[in-house]
Amino acid sequence: MFSICRQGVMAKNGVKDQAPLKWTGIPTLESLKPYFNIASALVPGALVRMTGYALMTYRANALGTVASAAHQVTLNVFRFFLFIPEPLSITAQSLIARDRGQLHKVRRVAKALLLTGTVVGSMLGFAVLGVYNIFPYVFTSDTFVASAIRVVSPQAFISVVLLATVMVMDGISIGCADYKHMPYGHMLSTCGCWAALTLVPCNTLGHVWWAMVIFFGIRYIHHVWHIASKWSTHPLGGLNPDGNSA
Repeated sequence: MFSICRQGVMAKNGVKDQAPLKWTGIPTLESLKPYFNIASALVPGALVRMTGYALMTYRANALGTVASAAHQVTLNVFRFFLFIPEPLSITAQSLIARDRGQLHKVRRVAKALLLTGTVVGSMLGFAVLGVYNIFPYVFTSDTFVASAIRVVSPQAFISVVLLATVMVMDGISIGCADYKHMPYGHMLSTCGCWAALTLVPCNTLGHVWWAMVIFFGIRYIHHVWHIASKWSTHPLGGLNPDGNSA
């Protein structure tokens, strides 16, 4: 987390190369303010993810033993695959911050990373489909639990693709020092997940996992809305390779 915050501070200050860390005394609140600003966008992201998982688990547990057991398996497998797109997010933070003054280069790198994230997310989605549908008995010998695991495979596929894409978008936003919109996306996604699990009758595990799709879908839509609102200047917007708006 500190490394990510440091990268964001460097991006905001226009520092392109890695600056060596040197001891200059006990940090003051004023010197830590840039890190607090970056953390205000990053920490809520981790908190709302855990909140979303907790809400889903609470609702799944209320559906009975079979649904609860199947949810534990599917959620743990899902979270295992989340570690794979993380390097793409860190890469986006580093490369975008490094080339921040060269708009044409930033645009090319940003769009390449976004495409890579979508492709990787799709591959992970198919991997999740394979695990849920072909290998459920690796995790349980209960036929009913295995059947319940298979039921949520479409929702898991969509969620993994959305998550990988959103993680790259997060990295691009941090690298550009354009991250103030991110906490609002986190808040909206949590509210959407809560609404899907609370305001609508939740009688199946499949419904619980549609809340996961809504959770990451709102974050994706919020990023798209932010890009559209800054279309002429955002790296994923309408910049020509020469850095001018399209």
